[in-house]
Amino acid sequence: MNPYPFVGICVGETEETIHDPNFKLLHIRLNSYSGKPVNFIKFTLDHLDLKNKTVKGDLWVKEGEELPWKAGVYPLPQVIFMQCRFRKKSLEPFLNKGVTIFNSVFFNKIDNINFFARHEELRPYAPETKVIKDSSQIEEFLLKREKAFLKPVNGFSGRGIVYIEKTGDGKIKANYHLNKSSEEASFPNCLELWKWIYESYCQDQYVVQECIDSIRKRGIPTDIRLNMNRNEKGEWEVIRLFGRMALNGTHMGSKKGIHFFPSTLSSILSERLTKKAIEKIEQELIELGYTICSCFEKDNEQMADLGIDFMIDQNKRIWLIEINTFPSPAGNDRSVTLPLEYARFIATGAP
Repeated sequence: MNPYPFVGICVGETEETIHDPNFKLLHIRLNSYSGKPVNFIKFTLDHLDLKNKTVKGDLWVKEGEELPWKAGVYPLPQVIFMQCRFRKKSLEPFLNKGVTIFNSVFFNKIDNINFFARHEELRPYAPETKVIKDSSQIEEFLLKREKAFLKPVNGFSGRGIVYIEKTGDGKIKANYHLNKSSEEASFPNCLELWKWIYESYCQDQYVVQECIDSIRKRGIPTDIRLNMNRNEKGEWEVIRLFGRMALNGTHMGSKKGIHFFPSTLSSILSERLTKKAIEKIEQELIELGYTICSCFEKDNEQMADLGIDFMIDQNKRIWLIEINTFPSPAGNDRSVTLPLEYARFIATGAP
C-alpha cells in the first residue's frame, strides 16, 4: 500500500441511510481536489471496526477509470470527515477512540435553539423560537405577533417551512413550498392549520419562530448567508458572504432561481443603506461568524464547514436565524475542497 495518509469520508450511518446527493457532492469534491496525495475512503459508520482498526469501504481511485472506487478493507483512517446527516448517538461509540472526527455535530432546529441559549454572546442575535407540542402554542405565539414561521425540526434547504399570518377576519393565511412552486392556503384557526401540517404536509416536529421584517429589495424579503471553512492550515476562513432574495415573497426555499436568488450584499441592502453602513454590517457579520466558530470550540466540537444564515431588519439590526452544520457549497469556490484539505492537515500535521 502507498505511504499516503488515510482519510475517511462518512456518507451515512448505514447503507440504507445513504442519500444520493451525498455521493454527487463527494464526487465533485474529489474531482476538484488538487492537493497532495491522500487515500480517500468512503464508508458508512457500521463498517468501522475499532477492535481490528480497519474500515470496510471504497477507496477513491480517480474519475474516468472504469471503476473510480475500489472496494476493500482498509486501515482505520487517521481522520474522518462526516459528510452526511446523522444522529449524535450513532457517532458516540467512535468518539475519543484515537480517530479525529470533524463536522461531528449535525444541528436540527432544537440544537440551534440550545446552542444560542448556551452561548451568551449569541443570545442577543437570536429571534424568539419555541418548540411546538400542539396548536395552542401557535395560537399563543400569534397573540404576541401577527406573523411567524413554522419550521420542521429536521428540515433543511427551506423544506417544510410554512409562513403564517393572521388575517383581518381571524383566519390564518399560510404560504409554503410544494415541489417547484409556492402555494397559499387559509385555515379557520390554529388547530386546523396544525392538523393540515401534521397530517398532510410534513410529518415532523416543528418550531415556531419570530418573523423578522427584513430589509427588502424591490419589495422582496432578503436574508444573508455566510459560508466559513477551516483551510489547509487549520484556520477558519470566510469563503463567501452573499445575499438572497425570497422570490415567493415570504421565505427562502431549496430551488435556486425559483425560491431564492443569490446576490451581492451591497445589491440587496443598497436600497435602504449607505455604502458605509453596508461595510459596517459586513464587518459585523464576519466578526459574528468567527464568534460562532469559537463557540463550537468552547463546546469541544471540531467543525470545519459552516453555513450561517442572517437577516437584517428594517432598523439595521442583525439577526442570527440558523447555523447549518452540513451546508452545500454556494458555488464553485474553495468550500468544495477545503474539507478534504483540512482532513489532510489533521492527518499529517502539515499543509
